[in-house]
Amino acid sequence: MPRLPVPGGDTGNWGDILNDYLSVSLASNGSLKPGIPQSKITNLTDDIADKYTKPSSGIPKSDLTSDVQTSLDSADSALQPGGGSPAANEYARFTGADTVEGRSAAQVRSDLNIEDGATADQTNAEIETAYNAQVSAASQAEAEAGTETADRRWSPLRVREAAASYTDDEVAALPALENSDDINVDDSVPTTLTLATKRAPRVFAGTSAYLLSTFNDDATETTLLNSTADIPANTLSLGDLVRITAIGTVTNNTGSNRDVTLRIKLEGTTLLTFAFTSLATSANGRTWTIDAIGTIYTLFGDGYSVGAKGLLGAAGGGVVDTNLLVAGNQTIDRGNELNFDITAQHSFASTDLTTTLRGFTVEQLPTPA
Repeated sequence: MPRLPVPGGDTGNWGDILNDYLSVSLASNGSLKPGIPQSKITNLTDDIADKYTKPSSGIPKSDLTSDVQTSLDSADSALQPGGGSPAANEYARFTGADTVEGRSAAQVRSDLNIEDGATADQTNAEIETAYNAQVSAASQAEAEAGTETADRRWSPLRVREAAASYTDDEVAALPALENSDDINVDDSVPTTLTLATKRAPRVFAGTSAYLLSTFNDDATETTLLNSTADIPANTLSLGDLVRITAIGTVTNNTGSNRDVTLRIKLEGTTLLTFAFTSLATSANGRTWTIDAIGTIYTLFGDGYSVGAKGLLGAAGGGVVDTNLLVAGNQTIDRGNELNFDITAQHSFASTDLTTTLRGFTVEQLPTPA
């Protein structure tokens, strides 16, 4: 088969090899052999002359097809990175016309003025905490002085302390009603009112808040108080009236009827028992209240005799579902400190059976002077 000579090789016969190769298409006189058209040689020459030569500066867009030029125009108008390209797990923010930059989660919260760590709307407890941080609770001194002009939060205890701070002379100095016409009431109202002078009430222990304590997931008797409820030694006299009040909620969402027992204890001994039995299951809570009033007496020794009412509301409503009337009696030593406690006990340990305490008071009621 004819071939071209190999440079550096075919010594002594390279001329014969070249002649064999050329003789395929050329006659001995150098002309084309018959059968090979001249037009093919001409077209090849023209094609070589018309070939594209890439400019040294690169291929300009105008040399490309119209479809490629359109794609490049679209890329030119697309969004471009701004001050910083978004990294992994970052968000993008427009920084100007058609430009974006990366923003971390903390930066996005700052952009939207959202508190760090916030995942949802504020809960009732968070709202209460924020409000309490802005509005201080009235102190006992402020309640009794009655001169503070700033806004304050007032509990029932503080209102009672403010009312009790009036002395007999201040009560006597209150303006008398001279004529029923002055207050635009029926003429049957007496034109003179007589105010009985009473010894002011004394609050020994008490508080009122959105939530004092929560008890659940336990079937043993447990105190609901997170502070002491004590009457100091040598404080009470014979005939004095002592009142104990408490309020809270019970929620039984266990799927079955359950029992909840509340107890008032004096010096560690049960004084009153309030047994709320067979509470129907419900996702809605019930409000419970206890109001106990007793007197200090002496009969072969000092004692405290008390009668009480325990109320339990219906689930999710204000209708009274249970009304318990109980009584108790216990020997005491007025010369020692008297300690009161409020406990709860469940018939079933579950996080879906919950008792809360929202307020309690131990006080000496006013008696005629």
